Amino acid sequence: MPELPELNPVIHGKLRLALLSLLVGVEEAEFTWLRAKTGSTDGNLGAQLLKLEEAGYVSVEKKFVQRKPQTLYRMTEAGRAALTEYVQALRQLLENERKSDHEDRDRKSNAAYGNGDTD
Repeated sequence: MPELPELNPVIHGKLRLALLSLLVGVEEAEFTWLRAKTGSTDGNLGAQLLKLEEAGYVSVEKKFVQRKPQTLYRMTEAGRAALTEYVQALRQLLENERKSDHEDRDRKSNAAYGNGDTD
């Protein structure tokens, strides 16, 4: 059996993966936009963004616009690299599974017709 690729646990969380997937396509995003896109609560969204920030995958800028607080998030180069590696590992995992399924079908077919080893 081939060695399974390691999936980055920081990115693997459903909401964190969604956030990085959203941020990769924009220069920056407001907290409120991310909340609307993910349907998350403020508390959960803030906690997951903090984990991404602590990992160095996003940067945060807090400022006031017309006396209202605005929090902007940007994906860092480290975040882009980590997301790319995550996607590559996931593709490898899926490819390994597809190959394994194909080999299993061949082995079963050969065994059914007495055409080879079943080991």
